[in-house]
Amino acid sequence: NETMHRGIDFENAVNSACRTNKIDDDPCVNEIANKCKNGVWQVRLSGMITKNIEIHGIADVVTPTRIYDVKRVNQYSLGKYEYSIQHLVYMFCSNIEDFEYLICDGSSVFTEYYGWGENAKDKLLTRCNELVDYLMSVPKFRTPFVENWRM
Repeated sequence: NETMHRGIDFENAVNSACRTNKIDDDPCVNEIANKCKNGVWQVRLSGMITKNIEIHGIADVVTPTRIYDVKRVNQYSLGKYEYSIQHLVYMFCSNIEDFEYLICDGSSVFTEYYGWGENAKDKLLTRCNELVDYLMSVPKFRTPFVENWRM
């Protein structure tokens, strides 16, 4: 949809600014590119959270000490990504304990930082189990899940 395309275009603009070191017309692109310029883009990550559950993701930007995820939103509110599973998955799979969402609302850049805390793995495992429970409870999802489950 249009919102997704705007987000993809924004992420591509940040990636381009990082690769070329050219100043973009959008100050948000430049601000985020400055943070991400030494990172590796679109890194595939995976890890076994239990012997039966493997998790996967594609991180926008990975550096040796931090993972960044670039977001373009219509409106931002503090803590927007607090309950997202994304940062937990990426930190677990990469063994990198620092994660930052870099969020542009069209005029300003906001950051949300998350670190790998002592309860992080438990939170991640709980969310994975909640997802499996949900898939199993909805008949139209249960059948393809059971037929395609590989772990």
